[in-house]
Amino acid sequence: MAYYTYLLNEDSSPNAALTNLLSLLQVSYENNLESVVKATQKSWLQTGKERWEFEAKDEDKREFLLPIFRQIGLVDGTHARAAEYDYALVHGGFYSRVQKRICHLVEENRRGVRFKQIVLLTGQRYLDTNTEESILPFNTEAEMMLFVWENYAMPDEMRRLPVTLVDAPRQEKPDGSWGRPGTKETFIEWMKTSPKAGRCLCISSQPFCGYQDSVARTCLPSTFTIETIGTEADPEMDISIYLDNLARWLYQERIRREGGNGISP
Repeated sequence: MAYYTYLLNEDSSPNAALTNLLSLLQVSYENNLESVVKATQKSWLQTGKERWEFEAKDEDKREFLLPIFRQIGLVDGTHARAAEYDYALVHGGFYSRVQKRICHLVEENRRGVRFKQIVLLTGQRYLDTNTEESILPFNTEAEMMLFVWENYAMPDEMRRLPVTLVDAPRQEKPDGSWGRPGTKETFIEWMKTSPKAGRCLCISSQPFCGYQDSVARTCLPSTFTIETIGTEADPEMDISIYLDNLARWLYQERIRREGGNGISP
C-alpha cells in the first residue's frame, strides 16, 4: 500500500482515520483536500522553527491521538517489500535520526534485501549548537552524515557498494536570507547527476515516512519506482511534531495530486 492512501480517499477527501483526527482536535474544514490543507496549515504547522523548538500542542490528548497516528501510518516501523532495488536513498536529518536510518538500512541488508548503490540525501544544514550536535566536529549535516556512513559497522558486500553524497546547497528566501535545503532540494540535486531510472528504496524514520514518500513521488520522474520505509517513532515523540508533519504531508499530497512540483512550507 502506498503511503498516500493512509490519508485520503480516491476522491482526495480525508479518509476515516484522518476525519476522526480532525474531529477530535476540533479542526473545522469542508470535505475536500484544499480545505483540509488550509485548516491544518493554520492549526498544526509551526514555521520558522526546528522541531526541538516547537510549541507544545495537545499533549493532554496523547492516549487518544497515538492510536489514530498509528492508523494513519505515522508510528510503526516498516520493512522493504521487495528483495532487490537499484538504489537505497537515505534521508538526512538530525544526528540521532541519521544513525537510526543507516542502522535500518544495514538491518534490511542483513535481512536479505539488496541494492546496487547507496545515495545519501543531505545538504548544507549547519548543525545546531544548542543540541547534542554541538559535540560533533563538523559544520554541516552533509559532513556529519558521511562520517556516520563511513564509520558504521556493516557487511563487507555493503561497504563495497558505490556511494553518492548529495550535498544540496542552501536556499535563498524571498527576504534575502538563506534557509537550509529540505527533502525536495536533495531530490532535485540528485537528479542533476542524471541517475538511470530504477527501483528506489528510500530510508526515513517515523513519523516522516509518509511525507518524504510524497515528496519523492512529486519530484522524481515516473520512471522511478518508489518505496519508503523507516524505523518506528520514538515513544516520547512530541504530539506537536506529529501534527506539524501531518500538515506538511497533506500540503505535499495536494501538490502531488495536482501534478505539481512543490514543497511543503
